[in-house]
Amino acid sequence: MRDFWISCWGSISQENRSGVSPDIDVIAEKYGLSAEILESQLKLPPLHIYQRTSYEDFLDKASKRLAESDADDVELLALSLKLKVPVWSNDRHFQRSGVEVYTTAKLLKILKA
Repeated sequence: MRDFWISCWGSISQENRSGVSPDIDVIAEKYGLSAEILESQLKLPPLHIYQRTSYEDFLDKASKRLAESDADDVELLALSLKLKVPVWSNDRHFQRSGVEVYTTAKLLKILKA
């Protein structure tokens, strides 16, 4: 499943946003949520979609940090480095990426508090 990332609950790269839609049903089922609500939340403002040009200066650094990992996650890490914000992902390789990481379980726990 592709990861997606929202910083300050409102930023996502175009590449990562495109990868989320096919996984909405999987995420919804796994966490007992409505797929329709999840999809609608991704469309609501103030979601800011970042074009690659806005974080391309960080792609090399991100690529090096994830050299042994999923190449699809380089975009996500580059945007995180650019904005200096955490990543939302369940992939363990982000734990070694040098940025703060929130898993879905951790976010749900925080939101329920």
